[in-house]
Amino acid sequence: MNRFFSRKAALVALALSFVACEGAESGNDQTAAGAAPTAAPSRAPDAGAQGVDTPPTTAPSVPPTDAPSEPPTDAPSEPPTDAPAEPPTDAPAEPPTDAPTAPPTAPPEPPHEPETNVPDAAVGEAVEWRAMADAGLAPPHRPPPVEPPPPEEPAVDPFDPAPPEDEHADDALPTRPRRRMDIDQLDRTIRRVMGGMGWTEVRNGVEVNLFVDLAATLGKPDYVTTTYESLDATPTFQKFLNDAARSVCDRRVTADAAAPIEQRVVLPNVDLADVDSAAVDRTLMRLLLRTHGRRLEFNAPGLRPWRWLFDSSLHVTQDPLRAWETVCVGLLSHPDFYTY
Repeated sequence: MNRFFSRKAALVALALSFVACEGAESGNDQTAAGAAPTAAPSRAPDAGAQGVDTPPTTAPSVPPTDAPSEPPTDAPSEPPTDAPAEPPTDAPAEPPTDAPTAPPTAPPEPPHEPETNVPDAAVGEAVEWRAMADAGLAPPHRPPPVEPPPPEEPAVDPFDPAPPEDEHADDALPTRPRRRMDIDQLDRTIRRVMGGMGWTEVRNGVEVNLFVDLAATLGKPDYVTTTYESLDATPTFQKFLNDAARSVCDRRVTADAAAPIEQRVVLPNVDLADVDSAAVDRTLMRLLLRTHGRRLEFNAPGLRPWRWLFDSSLHVTQDPLRAWETVCVGLLSHPDFYTY
C-alpha cells in the first residue's frame, strides 16, 4: 500500500510539473517582454529506488502569473497636410556692373631736399678754423655782418581826407557806423579838454550848467514821458553844440591870454604875436592831439584845412587871439570830437 501511494504521489508531481512547464511556455509566447520561466519543482527521488517508504516532500508549485498583455494602441495618424506649393519667382537678373578699376598708383616719391649751396668763402673759413683748432689756437674774432637798414616807407596820414588807394581796402573788417556822445559824455569831455571849463552861465549869482538845463531839448530822456535818448546829430544838437563851443572857447582863450605862458591850457608855450608857419603848425598839432586824438607830423595833409582856417580868420580879424578862438570852435564842432 505504501508503495502504491508513493508511486501515485510521484505521478501527481510529474503531472504538476508538466502542467507548470506548459503554462510557462504559453506565457512566454503571449507577452512581448516574456516572463522568466518558473522553476519546476524538484522531482522527488524515486522512493522505490531509494528503498524508503516515506512519501516525498514536494514544495508547492507556484502557478505562473500571466500578466495581461496590453493591446497595442494604434495612435491616430494625422492626415498629411499638403502645403500649397509656392510658384517659383523668377528674380530679374541684375545686369553685370563693371566696377571701375582703380588706376595703378605709383609709389610715392621721396621728399626732395633742397640743395644747400655753401659759398666757397664759408667753406674756406671753416677749414681755416678747424686747422687753428687742431693747432690749439683760438679762432680770430670777426664782427657779425651788418645788415643794411630797411628802406623807409613814406609816412601816410591815417586821417588824411584823401588817403592813397589801397588794393586791399575791400578786405578790411566791417566796422559799425560812428555814433555821437550823449549829453553827459559831451559835458564831461568838454570840461576835460578845456581845463575844467564847461558850458555854463551865471543866473542870479548862481552858475547854471546849460547841458543840464537844456537836457530835455537835447533829447535826454526824463524816464517819465521818454525813456530813449536819441544819439543822432540832429540840427538842434548841432545848434546847441555850436553855442557851447563858442562860449567855452571864448572864455578859455581869454583866460590863457591873461595867464602866464607856462600855465596856459589850450595855448601852452605859444607866443600869441608869433604867427610864423612853424609855430602855428606846432600849436595846431598839439590842439588836434588834445581834442581829436590825432597825432600828425609837420606838413602833414591833415594840417592843411586847420592852417587855412587860422590864416583866414587872421586875415579877417587881424587878431591872433581871435584866430585861435576860431580854430578852437572849429575843433569842438567837428564830428571827430563828438563822435566815436
